[in-house]
Amino acid sequence: MGLDRQIYTVDPDGSNLERITPESGVYTWPAWSPDADRIVYSDVLEEDQGNFTMSLFAFDVASGASTEIYAGEPGVTGLLAEGVVHYPLWAPDSKRGLRLSPSPRRACRCSSAT
Repeated sequence: MGLDRQIYTVDPDGSNLERITPESGVYTWPAWSPDADRIVYSDVLEEDQGNFTMSLFAFDVASGASTEIYAGEPGVTGLLAEGVVHYPLWAPDSKRGLRLSPSPRRACRCSSAT
């Protein structure tokens, strides 16, 4: 993740820097899938009066395409820790992206990334 709140991939030697997120937006918490075929990341949109909407995306390394796998619900999402609104993870089989976030309805949501 760059200082510009965009997410990049880069070769181990520092070459071939490529942005995987659109130019506009605030993208955070990238996580590689266990099979290294995809990266899940989130987009956080601050709305009026400090309310946030969070969406989850899966970037496919082979195609170079990102797909929204979870469309955020409007409103304050709460904090897992100081400054941490949510945290995306992968299921061990690499088929589903997960988000861990405080919610009045559930603590963890699974979203298909296939």
